[in-house]
Amino acid sequence: MSEQIINPENQPSGEEVLRLSGEFLEHFGITVDPYENPEEFRGALKQLNPRYKGERTLVRWELEADQTEWDEETEGVIMRTAESMGMLDQETHLPGCKYDAVIVMGGARKAPVDRAEYVKGADTDLFIVAGSERPLPDKEKEVTAEYAPGAQVEYDLSEAVAQILSEESDSPVWALPVRGEKVGTPQVIEAVLARVKEKGALPEGARIGVVTTQIYKTATELDANRIAKQYGVAKVDIAGNPSDPEVVAKRTPATYAAEVLRTLRSASNDIEANNTPL
Repeated sequence: MSEQIINPENQPSGEEVLRLSGEFLEHFGITVDPYENPEEFRGALKQLNPRYKGERTLVRWELEADQTEWDEETEGVIMRTAESMGMLDQETHLPGCKYDAVIVMGGARKAPVDRAEYVKGADTDLFIVAGSERPLPDKEKEVTAEYAPGAQVEYDLSEAVAQILSEESDSPVWALPVRGEKVGTPQVIEAVLARVKEKGALPEGARIGVVTTQIYKTATELDANRIAKQYGVAKVDIAGNPSDPEVVAKRTPATYAAEVLRTLRSASNDIEANNTPL
């Protein structure tokens, strides 16, 4: 069993995540010092990430088709590290408190609607459903037609989810577009908070909630806390929505390897932003 960092009462720091990833980094030969050379460290992580294929970035669910044959030792290292990052936990609820805003992160297939459903009962002054300009492949259009018929890009899913959420919640609901087809969590959080602050709906010392899927929770936590500080947010809580068991069953070692690497990148950004010493 790996050492656990996920505790609902304590949010992990980048330094803690890095410390608990020593076995993974050693196994894959990443020897760059993340404190002395953070950019080079993140470059080494990207080179290992199975989501990056030449000029193309795979959508996460496309790794379900990964045919890489991993040896038992490597697969064990990947899964123990994923476990230490909370990726194998079922879910994480938002604490029962009042929020100035709750952000529903955009995503693929049914993730946006599942995330909104998970937090629809939250006590908040505002719900925000974010989505990028990522075009939907035909297979994804088929999956999302049930709740977002005719959707062409990710933001179309967000608009459909915002409409559903507005019918089920007494709080105002905004659907906010995020420019770009390839945007990560930091870019989404920054775009949303900038827009909300511009509209006067983000008071100094605000408390916000962010909902993603459990496998992405730790990376999202690191990114959201780092970005939110720049906008005067005092507290960020992250909810991790449980995945459909059928989706979990389709995940491959490549899926978890990609998310471990993503979380390490978020940890590196957190360390650099906070000037964490050796």
